Amino acid sequence: MPTPGPQSPNFTSLVEPFIDIKRDFAAQGDNQSIDNAPLNNALSAASQRFGAGKIYLPPGTYILNAPVTMLSQIDIEGAGPEKTIIKLANNANCDMFVANTGLIGLGAGFGSGNVGGIFNFSFRNLTLDGNKANQSGTSYGLRIYGYGFILENVRIRNFLTDGMLIDWNGGSSSPGQDQVGAQFVNCKWHDNGGCGFRVGGPQKSQFINCETFANGLHGIHLAPNARDCAFTNLLSYGAAQGVTGGAIPILCEANNVRFVNVRAQDSDTVQVVLLGNEDLYIGDVIGGTGNASTSGIQIGQASGNTPYNGQIDQSAGTTTAQTPIGSFVEGIIDSCLGTNGSVWLANDGGQSKVNVTCKQASGSAVTGTPALSSFINTGATPNGGSVSATAVAIANGNTINTSNAVSRVNPGANVTGIIMAPGVVPGQMCFVDNISANTVTFATVGTSHVSDGSTAAIPANAGRLLVWDGTNWVRAA
Repeated sequence: MPTPGPQSPNFTSLVEPFIDIKRDFAAQGDNQSIDNAPLNNALSAASQRFGAGKIYLPPGTYILNAPVTMLSQIDIEGAGPEKTIIKLANNANCDMFVANTGLIGLGAGFGSGNVGGIFNFSFRNLTLDGNKANQSGTSYGLRIYGYGFILENVRIRNFLTDGMLIDWNGGSSSPGQDQVGAQFVNCKWHDNGGCGFRVGGPQKSQFINCETFANGLHGIHLAPNARDCAFTNLLSYGAAQGVTGGAIPILCEANNVRFVNVRAQDSDTVQVVLLGNEDLYIGDVIGGTGNASTSGIQIGQASGNTPYNGQIDQSAGTTTAQTPIGSFVEGIIDSCLGTNGSVWLANDGGQSKVNVTCKQASGSAVTGTPALSSFINTGATPNGGSVSATAVAIANGNTINTSNAVSRVNPGANVTGIIMAPGVVPGQMCFVDNISANTVTFATVGTSHVSDGSTAAIPANAGRLLVWDGTNWVRAA
């Protein structure tokens, strides 16, 4: 038999290993009454009795007019999102759930933070509503320094500041209460005045089947210490337009972050920013509502520029140089027509591999120099990385089709005066594969559209990778 909870006139449960906040502490959940006292009393009771560490909130809307301090090893669970709603009262002008907020420091050196903080708590099956239209000042949904916690089937919406700000920076080893990483499963952050969420830690946190949209600033901001996090099946979209400093679906300043099966879209600035070493992004990037001015994926950053909102990698109001090593991007980039292109290698030192198909009718596919092992397939009508179906038997003065990612040629003799069809957008790549025992020699620069002109011959049974720079095809390999 489970250990009963504390005995009091307001606590009648003798069997269930949880507290029912309505039955046991007279919470109303009627969208009118203030339920701070019942919730605080339930937290206190749950923290004192093993077996009563879970607090259940039946269907209803529970109004709070002051922050609630979350405690370690307490589980708060509702009847389901939109069935159980915890909402800030009009003019509460505060955070909803807090813990150790004075320890939060997104810009601190890695491992330099406090090793304490709350741990092993959870929120499940409920909605947190910030009622932002009736708040002023600073108001977060969760503002917590802690580790090892879980959010599952939770919606965090309508907070005046960020939906969630979490941090823990106690170092690489576990502080003794399981592992430091948090877990977020089937969660949504939306319609918050600031970011959907900002993470300074804990490291190695996992986000599975999550969604962030229609927030006032970034959908997701990972500060430098949020390293080794993993995102699987993530949507980040509906970024606000015309925001000074940018509203970015995914801003990642941390190392070794994994984004797999992810879609980012709708910013009018840039959709994804990767500034850490060995970050991985596999998924789609879509210009959406901001397509005319947006870039797709930015890797690295130069110094001396205007930082993005809340960015940590800056000094005295300007960006500091970030040159990521070993980042990898793979997927489809659609309609990112801004000046910096679909792939913006802002300061990656040619050390990041990019395997993408860029679907765009104008603008640059790539700005900067990708690693030679990269493959960037472009065109007004995407060809999906196609290879010409049969090798073309070209003759002197013929033109090679560049709409294919790979154009195969099979001249019956040595040929000269060959022309490459002009590219569509800068950064477009075409690999010319000569499968014959003969040599292919291009015409002069002005005629062939090849920067090396007639010196750029392709020997027998060899190939040449060419990149369109907007005027000519430039030999890449």
